[in-house]
Amino acid sequence: MVVPFAKFLPFIDEIGNFFNEIIELVEDAEHNKRICEILKNRVRVAELSVQDLREKRKDRQDFFNKINYIRLQELSIIITQIKNFLRTVEILHRDIRAENILITFNETAKLANFNSIAALSPSHKLDRIRYCAPELMKRSPYVKYDNRCEVFSFGILLWEIAEKRFPHQGNDDLIDIVDKVSNKMYREPFSENGQMPEEFKRLEI
Repeated sequence: MVVPFAKFLPFIDEIGNFFNEIIELVEDAEHNKRICEILKNRVRVAELSVQDLREKRKDRQDFFNKINYIRLQELSIIITQIKNFLRTVEILHRDIRAENILITFNETAKLANFNSIAALSPSHKLDRIRYCAPELMKRSPYVKYDNRCEVFSFGILLWEIAEKRFPHQGNDDLIDIVDKVSNKMYREPFSENGQMPEEFKRLEI
């Protein structure tokens, strides 16, 4: 049986198109492979660059922390000197906390707000209670504000400088703070991995 060649032409065209698609897929795969190799090399270069930046950032961060802690320690010494001066002249500030410490352009600490506040808002009461001596929290008529109470507040302030967070951070429950400090003798601890030297911590104690 003889089949005219013309009848095979559609099949030949389909086979040709099929092979063309295969060739295109192979070419695309080769192209993608080359692209992947290029990208892989670029990713490797990027990884090395990021690693280098991380190392440099760590070095700079360590350097910054070292300088920063030195300045914080110097600042804490200035604040301690202020406290000693107030004690010498027998002046009680009655509201020792970070908000009342002003820093000049020369990085000198100044103690502000010597005014006695009679009426306090709830938020102001909470802010003050974070620095308050435990004996004052009990509101006993036999306990009066004295230099020991002020020393306690200064200690909390120095702790705040060392830890870079305010006392009882995350706890806005005034009653709970009072209970922990006055009844359970809770004191904010120093971080175990902190970089502050022991000399600084002794200032707070």
